Amino acid sequence: MSFAHLSIHTNYSIQDSVVRIEALVDAASQRGISALALTDCKNLYAMLKFYKACRKQKIKPIIGVELWVSEPSMDGHANGSYRVLLLAMNSSGMNQLRKLIYESFRHSEHLGTVTRQTLFKHNAGLICVAGGRQGDIGRLLLDNRYQEAVDLACEYRDQFGDRFYIDVVRTGRQDEDAYNALAVQLASEIKTPLVATNDVCMVDENQYTALGALLSILDRRFRDRGILEASYSSQQYLRSAEEMVELFKDLPDAITNANELAKRCNLTFKLDQMHLPKLENLAEPAEKVLADKVHDALSTFLETQGTQLHGTAEQYQSRLDDELAIINKMGYADYFLIVHELVDWAKQRDIPVGPGRGSGGGSLVALMLNITLLDPLEYGLIFERFLNPERVSMPDFDIDLCQ
Repeated sequence: MSFAHLSIHTNYSIQDSVVRIEALVDAASQRGISALALTDCKNLYAMLKFYKACRKQKIKPIIGVELWVSEPSMDGHANGSYRVLLLAMNSSGMNQLRKLIYESFRHSEHLGTVTRQTLFKHNAGLICVAGGRQGDIGRLLLDNRYQEAVDLACEYRDQFGDRFYIDVVRTGRQDEDAYNALAVQLASEIKTPLVATNDVCMVDENQYTALGALLSILDRRFRDRGILEASYSSQQYLRSAEEMVELFKDLPDAITNANELAKRCNLTFKLDQMHLPKLENLAEPAEKVLADKVHDALSTFLETQGTQLHGTAEQYQSRLDDELAIINKMGYADYFLIVHELVDWAKQRDIPVGPGRGSGGGSLVALMLNITLLDPLEYGLIFERFLNPERVSMPDFDIDLCQ
């Protein structure tokens, strides 16, 4: 007997969960849970930690997110925004999740929401779960607008195809029974699979009091059970596979479909490889762009410094060439150019930037790019502290930018 939990908030959903990842995965291992889906609200902050913990316990990790869909024509709930769960099936889906989260904060009147049009545009490789009674379909059902709910569900199905599911949940919260009855009817009518979820925001039922305390802190009120019971239930814990099967024994397909959905999500990360950013739209290779830029800068530097130099021109040239050889060999040309662009952008707009701190101050290339203002030859600073072929960890520039 196994079950895949597809709706889980961790403590990275700061506003409504007391779930710690280590405790979550340990409990899942003991309770017959075959897969866990991370669906934190509007963020992927816990993704890597969650993925590693699940793999360690031989539980299948599914990466997802809870977003909110806004439509100007709809009203009556959370400023016209509606819940939806999105799960990545593969790397393509992961890329779409990143884009949707970016869009939700970059181009939204209400932070963390996307338009339905944007959601449909970026649906490749994603499974969509309707969002229960808080979803746009769910709100239509509860507002006695059944045919509109059918039409909207068909629109989702047309966009996502067989990657669209309607969720049912039984945690004793307000309107759940009414929603579930209508959702079962709708799913049968349009031939869309149901999945059982539990909207997990606690590992154990006894954490309900702690959840209430968290909400009271966020609302800046003394602990009020009414605040908690208005939106949450003590049943939103990580129920075991046996409990979920028993809870939905009248809807066994909802359990089966949850497990089948989990099998469709096969996103993996190569954690033993470095993935460095690459600049796009360069007329020439990044290595040549970097070399040309710093050699030109060095010529100007040698002319303007004159007697202020702390070595011969040949020493500066040799140092620059040695650094470039290491940078290019290790594939960091794009990285140096990107940091240069960031610092240059700030300085052009009179945003104060520090002169250089940490091991990056030992780079003559960084000085030529105006990333730092320190001449490493003056202070005998060693470039290899920043970057060398034997270094295991990735280097980084410590940059101080004024807010």
